[in-house]
Amino acid sequence: MNPLDITWHDLLIQKGIDPSSAMALISFVSWNQNTDYPNLGDKITNILSTNSCSLFVKDAISSKYGDRGLIFLNKDLADDTVSNMFNIIMDYEQEDVYKV
Repeated sequence: MNPLDITWHDLLIQKGIDPSSAMALISFVSWNQNTDYPNLGDKITNILSTNSCSLFVKDAISSKYGDRGLIFLNKDLADDTVSNMFNIIMDYEQEDVYKV
Protein backbone atom coordinates (compact mmCIF):
# COMPACT_ATOMS: atom_id res chain seq x y z
CA MET A 1 0.00 0.00 0.00
CA ASN A 2 1.28 3.43 -0.92
CA PRO A 3 1.75 5.49 2.27
CA LEU A 4 -0.12 8.37 0.67
CA ASP A 5 -3.26 6.29 0.06
CA ILE A 6 -4.54 6.52 3.63
CA THR A 7 -6.25 9.40 5.40
CA TRP A 8 -5.09 10.65 8.79
CA HIS A 9 -8.46 9.61 10.21
CA ASP A 10 -8.09 6.05 8.90
CA LEU A 11 -4.53 5.80 10.19
CA LEU A 12 -5.53 6.96 13.67
CA ILE A 13 -8.41 4.47 13.80
CA GLN A 14 -6.14 1.64 12.57
CA LYS A 15 -3.66 2.49 15.33
CA GLY A 16 -6.32 2.25 18.05
CA ILE A 17 -7.68 5.77 18.42
CA ASP A 18 -11.41 5.81 19.11
CA PRO A 19 -13.18 6.62 15.81
CA SER A 20 -15.02 9.57 17.36
CA SER A 21 -11.73 11.06 18.55
CA ALA A 22 -9.97 10.32 15.26
CA MET A 23 -12.70 12.05 13.28
CA ALA A 24 -12.32 15.15 15.48
CA LEU A 25 -9.01 15.88 13.74
CA ILE A 26 -9.36 18.83 11.39
CA SER A 27 -5.72 19.50 10.64
CA PHE A 28 -2.29 19.74 12.18
CA VAL A 29 0.88 21.73 11.72
CA SER A 30 4.23 20.26 12.72
CA TRP A 31 7.85 21.31 12.59
CA ASN A 32 11.19 19.86 13.63
CA GLN A 33 12.45 20.57 17.11
CA ASN A 34 14.76 23.55 17.49
CA THR A 35 13.47 25.14 14.28
CA ASP A 36 10.99 27.87 13.56
CA TYR A 37 7.93 27.29 11.41
CA PRO A 38 8.03 29.84 8.59
CA ASN A 39 4.68 31.50 7.93
CA LEU A 40 3.01 29.73 10.86
CA GLY A 41 0.49 32.55 11.13
CA ASP A 42 -0.49 32.12 7.48
CA LYS A 43 -0.95 28.37 7.95
CA ILE A 44 -3.11 28.88 11.05
CA THR A 45 -5.16 31.57 9.30
CA ASN A 46 -5.78 29.18 6.40
CA ILE A 47 -6.96 26.43 8.74
CA LEU A 48 -9.21 28.82 10.65
CA SER A 49 -10.69 30.37 7.51
CA THR A 50 -11.64 27.01 5.99
CA ASN A 51 -13.51 25.70 9.04
CA SER A 52 -16.81 27.01 10.30
CA CYS A 53 -17.17 24.58 13.21
CA SER A 54 -16.04 24.93 16.80
CA LEU A 55 -12.29 24.73 16.91
CA PHE A 56 -9.93 23.52 19.61
CA VAL A 57 -6.16 23.81 19.29
CA LYS A 58 -3.77 21.67 21.32
CA ASP A 59 0.02 21.81 21.58
CA ALA A 60 1.86 18.57 20.92
CA ILE A 61 5.41 17.24 21.07
CA SER A 62 6.49 13.95 19.52
CA SER A 63 7.95 11.74 22.23
CA LYS A 64 10.15 9.90 19.71
CA TYR A 65 11.32 12.66 17.35
CA GLY A 66 10.87 15.81 19.43
CA ASP A 67 8.88 17.45 16.64
CA ARG A 68 6.45 20.09 17.79
CA GLY A 69 2.98 20.76 16.52
CA LEU A 70 -0.45 22.21 16.83
CA ILE A 71 -3.44 19.90 16.51
CA PHE A 72 -6.73 21.42 15.31
CA LEU A 73 -9.86 19.56 16.45
CA ASN A 74 -13.60 20.06 16.17
CA LYS A 75 -14.08 19.01 19.81
CA ASP A 76 -12.01 19.13 22.96
CA LEU A 77 -10.05 15.94 23.62
CA ALA A 78 -7.92 14.88 26.58
CA ASP A 79 -4.28 15.92 26.31
CA ASP A 80 -3.09 12.29 26.45
CA THR A 81 -5.35 11.38 23.52
CA VAL A 82 -4.01 14.31 21.49
CA SER A 83 -0.42 13.38 22.36
CA ASN A 84 -1.06 9.80 21.26
CA MET A 85 -2.60 11.03 17.99
CA PHE A 86 0.39 13.29 17.30
CA ASN A 87 2.85 10.49 18.02
CA ILE A 88 1.01 8.20 15.61
CA ILE A 89 1.05 10.85 12.90
CA MET A 90 4.74 11.68 13.39
CA ASP A 91 5.74 8.00 13.46
CA TYR A 92 3.84 7.42 10.22
CA GLU A 93 5.35 10.45 8.52
CA GLN A 94 8.91 9.59 9.55
CA GLU A 95 8.79 5.80 9.14
CA ASP A 96 6.37 5.26 6.26
CA VAL A 97 6.31 8.47 4.24
CA TYR A 98 9.85 9.83 4.61
CA LYS A 99 11.43 6.47 5.58
CA VAL A 100 13.73 8.09 8.15
